[in-house]
Amino acid sequence: MEENKTDIIENKTKIIPNYNKKVETHNKPKKIKSKITKVLICIIILIILSVSIILIINLFLNKYKQYSQYSDKMNIYGFGQLYDNEKTTEYQRVTKSEAIKLIVSATINMSNIDKLVYIENLDYENQEWVEYAIENEIISNNEINKDNYNDKATLMDCLKYMYNSKVKILNLNTDIEANPKFSDFDKYSNEDKIIIRDMVWNKIIEDKSENLNADKKVSKGELNKLIVLYSEKYNTITENDEKIVINDEKLPKNYLDYAYCVSNVNKQTYETRYLYSDVTKFKKPSEIYSEFKENFYSLGVRVQEYMLTILNIDYNTIKIDDFKRALNDSLLYPVPDKTIEEYINYVKSNHIIVKGQCKVVYPAFYFDGNNYRIRCTVSYSIENADNKNNIFFGDSLKYNNTYNYDENDRQVIVDLPVNKRDNENSLYVYLQSINDCIVSNTNK
Repeated sequence: MEENKTDIIENKTKIIPNYNKKVETHNKPKKIKSKITKVLICIIILIILSVSIILIINLFLNKYKQYSQYSDKMNIYGFGQLYDNEKTTEYQRVTKSEAIKLIVSATINMSNIDKLVYIENLDYENQEWVEYAIENEIISNNEINKDNYNDKATLMDCLKYMYNSKVKILNLNTDIEANPKFSDFDKYSNEDKIIIRDMVWNKIIEDKSENLNADKKVSKGELNKLIVLYSEKYNTITENDEKIVINDEKLPKNYLDYAYCVSNVNKQTYETRYLYSDVTKFKKPSEIYSEFKENFYSLGVRVQEYMLTILNIDYNTIKIDDFKRALNDSLLYPVPDKTIEEYINYVKSNHIIVKGQCKVVYPAFYFDGNNYRIRCTVSYSIENADNKNNIFFGDSLKYNNTYNYDENDRQVIVDLPVNKRDNENSLYVYLQSINDCIVSNTNK
């Protein structure tokens, strides 16, 4: 019996209290280390991926950064908003119909051609521009249509549209003297080679010892550069075929105030101060050029007519009806007949003879905070006058105000106020004494 008890006791599992148990933990540090290692590896991978993505993005953006200055000019010139999404974003691609619209617009310096082409119901976006291009032989009939107008344009497409616009619309000759260095030049057709030679010769595209890759899809950045160089080369944005200043040394100090500067206007004329009515609302010429560029020609005609009318006075030949007609064609508001009659009687009684000239300075057109103003260079000579007070029309409009003209010959810069008539986009001269508009006396 005692033996049985002993056997039972020996065979029983020995129970050890929890507080005396040795916990086996020799595998846990390895597991923790393994987890930490995995986390660190994931973090490193994420950092590498993040850095790689940032580098790729920077490389991508830097590739197009070179075009930012041309995008800015596109917006100043009023071409940027003609993109279908109204943005000049450099890396975006361009459709064929967009390319036609932008290049034609740059050639004729117009943002709307409804008066040139009328299509009652458009079948696709930019169709009116495509039709204009077909009519002017920039593209062949049906080259762009409702089935392919949205296809992406290649660099060669754009060069072709630009070249044909130069020849067909601007009536300029082809320049084929260049011998391009492009390593892939030989692969292009004879027709394309002529276009490339012309573009290289006129510095619209840069000649390099590498592939031109003219078959690649063109980006907005590339097209922006082409259009700016094309517009400035052929002076398509200036009035009266005036040449744009491209030599940095000949630019005025404040050239950024202007959309462009022309070579036949001296720097001092552009650098002359502005007139302000409300400085908080003032807008520089470059800020409003795109809005009013299509009004410049008609405005220039009105300003010239008005200024030549009041600067050229001869008591022997002046007539009320002619004088009144010229004023009312140019002025924002009609002038009372009595005011005109009083001035003409004053001219005749004082035997006044004046001869003068005026030149409108483009694009020196700005908003003074109340009125728009257009800059003019003015010269006049008082050949005869018994009384040298209030010589010019408008001088006596201010009550009890007298302007005296001691100098017989004078050259001045005048910023003439102009504004819109009600329900019209056209600009007209706001009547004011030219003495109140003088910003500089250029007599030497």
